[in-house]
Amino acid sequence: MYRVYVGNLDSEVTEAILNDVLRQRAVTSTAVVVKRGYAFVDCPDAVAFDHAIQQLNGIKQSLFTDKWLS
Repeated sequence: MYRVYVGNLDSEVTEAILNDVLRQRAVTSTAVVVKRGYAFVDCPDAVAFDHAIQQLNGIKQSLFTDKWLS
């Protein structure tokens, strides 16, 4: 299993919100754990791990908060 750290999240981002973002970006994950301001995304293999990093790297905070929390 491969684990991706996702940092600098708004404190209101939930597992459901992050899972929705991952689904929209076609990221395969086996588990998502969100803590206050960060998360871990578990990927089943190296290909999914690399894809998750590519899709989440540099994503704007507003994609997590504006759409889902408003």
